[in-house]
Amino acid sequence: MKVLELSPAPHEVAAARLPACMTVVLPGGTRLRPDEMDQWIAVPGTALGWGASVCAWYGPRGVALNHHKRDRAVWQQAARMLGRGDGLLVLYVVHEQRDWHGKTVWVAVRIRSEEEDE
Repeated sequence: MKVLELSPAPHEVAAARLPACMTVVLPGGTRLRPDEMDQWIAVPGTALGWGASVCAWYGPRGVALNHHKRDRAVWQQAARMLGRGDGLLVLYVVHEQRDWHGKTVWVAVRIRSEEEDE
């Protein structure tokens, strides 16, 4: 059985395309049981405090759903990248704190591949 350990930086969300039957180990050691179908998942970093939680879908389109308009373009780009090809792929959606109508909020600003430095 294949095992993938996902540990995004506190200001990132790990987004991954997982082949069928792959186990995922989350920060803190929690394991997600493998599924018999390919899955697309998102694992938030610890600093992203809007109540984000681990999510899984059976298609790349789910990755882009339900994001605020300030983040939508970055998440749509991530979904397109994750939807191409097959097999394992891990991306990191990098967030920064920015001013949004007088409030400081986390905003998705770019996508980082595994090979890039944080």
